[in-house]
Amino acid sequence: MKINRKGAAVKKLNLFVLGACLSLCCQAVTGYAQEITNNGATVAAGGEQSPAFDADILAGAEKSLNAIQSVDADFIQTSSNNEQLFFGHLKLLRPNKMLLTYEDPEMPRIIADGYSVIYVEDSLEQVTYLGLDDTPAFFLIQDTTSFSDPRIKVLDVEKNDLQVRITVAMAEDSLAGKMTLVFSAKDFQLVGWEITDAKRVKTVISLQNVRMNVPIEKKTFEFINPYTSKKKQYPFLRNN
Repeated sequence: MKINRKGAAVKKLNLFVLGACLSLCCQAVTGYAQEITNNGATVAAGGEQSPAFDADILAGAEKSLNAIQSVDADFIQTSSNNEQLFFGHLKLLRPNKMLLTYEDPEMPRIIADGYSVIYVEDSLEQVTYLGLDDTPAFFLIQDTTSFSDPRIKVLDVEKNDLQVRITVAMAEDSLAGKMTLVFSAKDFQLVGWEITDAKRVKTVISLQNVRMNVPIEKKTFEFINPYTSKKKQYPFLRNN
């Protein structure tokens, strides 16, 4: 496999990866309602029944995710549409803070600072801001995680001797892409995730050297845009 740490062309892909795995709250799903039937399956507003999944598996995964207050880990990123490997580091602090950096300085930095998602391309001196409500990234780093959250839809649950895999999508736009959370089968520790976009390109994030619930300073996630003439912080109240 070719190892290439270059890759500014992965911007769109990384935005989706970020959106699927960070901390952000999507707007309430219009017209979506959920009704629990006797066998545990769900019925959407349109009357379509989705399959029932093992409640114990979902409960175990929820418990594991909700026990996470912080994560400090290395990661390896691969994609189905090329043979490149991307190496980086992840810092996560709940609620609503996350930092993804890559080894190569030409790769982007992705920051969730508690107020917005910030995509920083230093090589282009370009910064893109996304509102927290504009991405589905709420799932991993909101205060609490629940697979019964009406903003998400559980598509599949798989378990074997080594892994538990839970695939979810946004309820209001399930065709846009999906995320598969990967846990160890033994203790439900989160070991990575997979993102499949609308074009069926799969990106895999594998966590390495994971340290859970270690102290991480909030200032790690602060960002001042160095490429604006006034260099003001955005959004305001950054330090609150």
